[in-house]
Amino acid sequence: MPISEKITERLSFFFGIMFDGWTDVSTHYIAVIATFMKNGVYYEVLLGCSPPLKEKSYTAEEYYVLLESVLAIYGESIKVHAVLIEDNCATNKALADLMSVPLIGCGYHMLNIAIKAYLARRPAIEKTIARVGKTMSQMRNLKAAGALRELTSLTPIKRNVTRWSSTHKMLQRFLQIEGSARQLDDIDAIRRADLDRIKSVMPALKDFKGIMTELQNKGQHIGVVHETFELMTEDYTELKDYLATDATISHNLQFEAAVVKIIRGEQEKLTSEEKVRVSSFLARASPDEAMPPDNEGKRSSHLDFVIANDST
Repeated sequence: MPISEKITERLSFFFGIMFDGWTDVSTHYIAVIATFMKNGVYYEVLLGCSPPLKEKSYTAEEYYVLLESVLAIYGESIKVHAVLIEDNCATNKALADLMSVPLIGCGYHMLNIAIKAYLARRPAIEKTIARVGKTMSQMRNLKAAGALRELTSLTPIKRNVTRWSSTHKMLQRFLQIEGSARQLDDIDAIRRADLDRIKSVMPALKDFKGIMTELQNKGQHIGVVHETFELMTEDYTELKDYLATDATISHNLQFEAAVVKIIRGEQEKLTSEEKVRVSSFLARASPDEAMPPDNEGKRSSHLDFVIANDST
């Protein structure tokens, strides 16, 4: 049996769509992943992996066309899917609107943006981070790296500016090798004031890193993410613009609020608008109820998908 037929048999009646990306040399590949619950088991199934059909454009329209062509392989329409699970960027919001489905934003991405904003409000810290980054690059040069190896087995770490967690790793490593770095020639020495700033901000950065690690644990659903962010904003109120339940960064506040209430068993607290947002996930009266002809053999997972779906 062709693999496409095996995947078609496995797919649930409702399933969400996730995208992932990978770049090899100058070619960017987009992975299309179906996510769903079936018989109490959570699945993530790779449907396809391809560059955009038009590689000069990475718009919502191009993603839509790519997704449409991939789903056609499995006899699926782009209009039947329950939810899009992606970063809360403008392109993904526009894609969700084109698909007429809600977007559940990636909690890791939201936290990454929030922490970048936290650091941006502290320009002195940002300048210190830039200076540490320069020093780390200098220590990776051949002569400096060789000299450093004679002093410590630890190596310099450069940060990836698109991922905040790498900034934490870089600063943590710098504190570990700072004494050895001072003994190297041709290396820009970090000033005492910079070192003090790093030490002062590290407790907060350690908190953020721990939360990020927790969000990446398999099985974390949107209810856990909301609870985590609620607790986090109590300690770091300036992050509410990005992490609060009513943060405008979210694509569909009513849908996310409804899902969280359902997970918590608080269906009676759903507002009229929230009920509308999740109405397509209502359980069928009978598990054996016949499906429409073009979906024969498939069955709704009656809110299992929403309740158990990993939002991170």
